[in-house]
Amino acid sequence: MEAGQSRVAKMEGVDPAATVDLLLKALLAMGVTRRQLARLIA
Repeated sequence: MEAGQSRVAKMEGVDPAATVDLLLKALLAMGVTRRQLARLIA
């Protein structure tokens, strides 16, 4: 995913400073499809 440790720690700790793009990249890295993301966002 190539995110710095501090950015990953923010996601793990549910920090509101974690950016949406980083959260989306994490979901994609875990294997979530674009279609699944679309359903989550819609």
